[in-house]
Amino acid sequence: MKLEVYAEKNGVSIHAGAIETQPGVGESFSYDEEWLSAPDARPLSVTLPLQNEAFVAKKMRPYFEGLLPEGSARSALSSRVHVSYAAYVKLLAAVGRECIGAVSLQGPAATREDSYVEIKDDIFERLAKRSYSVAAEVSERVRFSLAGSQAKIALYRGPHGTWYEPTGLAPSTHILKPAGERFPDSAVNECICTLAAGIMGLTVPKIEILDIDGPIVCTERFDRDLSRSIRKLSGLPVPIRLHQEDFCQATGTVPEHKYEEGGVRYLDKVVDLIGSMSTDPVADLRMLWDVVAFNYLIGNCDAHLKNIALLRDSTWRELRLAPAYDLICTSRYSGLSRRMAMSIGGTYALEDVTAGSFENMAKSMKLPCGRAMKRLEELAGSVEGAIEQSLTQLEDGGVNCAELGEMILDEVRNNIARL
Repeated sequence: MKLEVYAEKNGVSIHAGAIETQPGVGESFSYDEEWLSAPDARPLSVTLPLQNEAFVAKKMRPYFEGLLPEGSARSALSSRVHVSYAAYVKLLAAVGRECIGAVSLQGPAATREDSYVEIKDDIFERLAKRSYSVAAEVSERVRFSLAGSQAKIALYRGPHGTWYEPTGLAPSTHILKPAGERFPDSAVNECICTLAAGIMGLTVPKIEILDIDGPIVCTERFDRDLSRSIRKLSGLPVPIRLHQEDFCQATGTVPEHKYEEGGVRYLDKVVDLIGSMSTDPVADLRMLWDVVAFNYLIGNCDAHLKNIALLRDSTWRELRLAPAYDLICTSRYSGLSRRMAMSIGGTYALEDVTAGSFENMAKSMKLPCGRAMKRLEELAGSVEGAIEQSLTQLEDGGVNCAELGEMILDEVRNNIARL
């Protein structure tokens, strides 16, 4: 089996390499000679540096498997396409035409013509009610693969708000994620926190709530750039794909190990990579500090390695920390762990984090401690007001979230008090 790997640069799809699977040997990935010889050649991943030799299965797996969903979302998908949960290359062959970042994986099977088809059925209503099965159904049809454990779909939103399904190799513009049955207010929770982060000056994607038989988080993809479109399909401008990899992929960590464990501090790995790979490491380390601090302040204990990413520009020359995403107050839910996915200065339990924990983190990040702690104080002083502004914005838009907002604010006040 051979799976061709393409990647976009400035809106043009280029053959980057191929994954080959041989019986008794396993899978391997090799770069295309033309990709390697290009004067502006860049690797698909930090863990897949430019080289002529093929990468063996163990080396290539973190990046490529990291393109797939996890948990229940992956189970529903594997059942839908009749492929084993563990057979990640076969799953990518089935749905890997539209992935996170600029890559597209194309097998030997014929594909539909590139186009955008207007949605005229009840897909949103069905997604809100049967999230995993409907997400798997749309993923099979559109052939998209979105990382993460929650059900989600990728669609194209036209200039006048009309929704379309991308076909063939057409890119999407938005990711839609319904609230799950277990935590029915999680979609609104995420929207409140993300809007608040933006109000506080953090870089975040545009986000809103679609309430169609249940709330759905609608996020504009920051790895797609519609403003610099160079072509049209079905009369619609086509976004340029921007390359992205999360820090599981960038550190060579398989998705099942995305939570910090075994005494290894993941944040140190993130800091080291930013220092060595970012085009502007000073600005990105400051941004990282803000993201970690904000996640603590809102009580987000699920900020793991896959929830931080690197993003390239359309030329692949610039590499920066991506906007903050998956911002949610998890501590609001009694059934979820209050152990931080990544420690803060060596402290794991949310209730044990103190100003001293952040001072230790500043030292490990090699940030000026006084300046970093002053920034923490600024964030702590503005987070309540930002959440209140986001609540007002959502309420004015018809989203009933006052009660949830008070629950989130209670968590925030407790977290501030410990500092």
